Amino acid sequence: MSPASTAVSGIREHAASFVQKWREFFFTPQPTYTLGLVRIAFGLLALMWSIEVGQDLYDRFGATRFVPKTSSPDYLWSIFQLFPSDDALMLGWIVLMAASVALIVGWHTRIAAILVFVLIMSFERQNPWIFNGGDALIRLEALFIALAPSGAALSLDERRRTGSFFSAQEREIWVLRLIQIQLSVIYLSTVIAKLRGETWQNGTAVSYALRLKDIQLIPVPESLVGSPLFSQTLTWGTLLIEAGIAILVWNRRWRLPVLLAGVVLHLSITLTLAIGFFSFAMFVLYLAFVPPERAEAFAKGVQRRLLSLRGRGEGETAEPAGFDDAPELDEVDQAEFGPEPEPAVSEVDPDEIRSALAAARGSEHRAGEHRTGEHRASRRLRVHLPDSAPRPEPVPDGRDHGAPAHALPEYPTGRHALVGAAGSPRLGDT
Repeated sequence: MSPASTAVSGIREHAASFVQKWREFFFTPQPTYTLGLVRIAFGLLALMWSIEVGQDLYDRFGATRFVPKTSSPDYLWSIFQLFPSDDALMLGWIVLMAASVALIVGWHTRIAAILVFVLIMSFERQNPWIFNGGDALIRLEALFIALAPSGAALSLDERRRTGSFFSAQEREIWVLRLIQIQLSVIYLSTVIAKLRGETWQNGTAVSYALRLKDIQLIPVPESLVGSPLFSQTLTWGTLLIEAGIAILVWNRRWRLPVLLAGVVLHLSITLTLAIGFFSFAMFVLYLAFVPPERAEAFAKGVQRRLLSLRGRGEGETAEPAGFDDAPELDEVDQAEFGPEPEPAVSEVDPDEIRSALAAARGSEHRAGEHRTGEHRASRRLRVHLPDSAPRPEPVPDGRDHGAPAHALPEYPTGRHALVGAAGSPRLGDT
């Protein structure tokens, strides 16, 4: 084989391997539990976003809103361009709220996701000057959810299909991969853009950001903001965390540490600066990296918890089984041990009983038993006395109560066996 043929063959093999890995990465079916978690989290985010948008709805988006004239507004399409009225605006806001709730519970998920995407897009195009990058990310996530089979897990759609809300189908995960890639692209492009700025290079960018009074939430002490060490540590630490997430999130070993660092970073930003829903939108992207087995274990844990709470609630509210409803002990015995046998002796001569009790008293007297004869014998005798049989009177004793335990040997007793005292015959044998 010529060198050229060998080179072509090698290229073909590498190309075939690349195509195979590409298909495995994007199109390998796997349980959609992770996608279900992403859908629920985004539904909650869309609901919070729609509630915030509803404040001053007409002043922000109505016909009398203050919006500068753009040079080319035609490409900024919006459903409210077709229906330019305040009534249509209110109807769209109500539909957005309802669709967000439907997206959370997974009810007609595909339709709900499309409605959420179209309406978020329409509101942002109606007045783009009041939104920021976090709102643009929410719009992009809405598109991902609309393209994905997001109702295939943890949804009412799945409950209607299989009977269980917490079940999941196996589907191709290409949309989930797009969400993961989007996370890396965001952080990588952010780091590249920041490194071009002088303040990020000299370590003063965070100090300037924390001095912006108009977007400040929790003020940072001036002693920290003015400290070069504090400012440089936070500025360069931010770049390090963002670069680490962009690259190391694809490594299973480093994934959890860098994502936890990202959570700390975004929570600190959210607490100090009014940046809207940006951090929460980033957390939705984080969930795309939860392994499906972890997402399934979490879903099953929630299911067990809900079943436990429901069972506990039913036990508290339901009427407890009373004695009237409970089975009799004889019925339980018969179910477990079979029918109760007939007693060995149905009628006993009173003279035999008196003689047996007398023998028991004599044995206890010789052994110094601490219990009275009648009590000892009656404990060992299970007999069926006729109603007319005379009852023996208890005989008080003043004897020593320190008799040894072996004074009267124990005989094995059945359910209706009649056992006499030491040295006395079984009454059934007389």
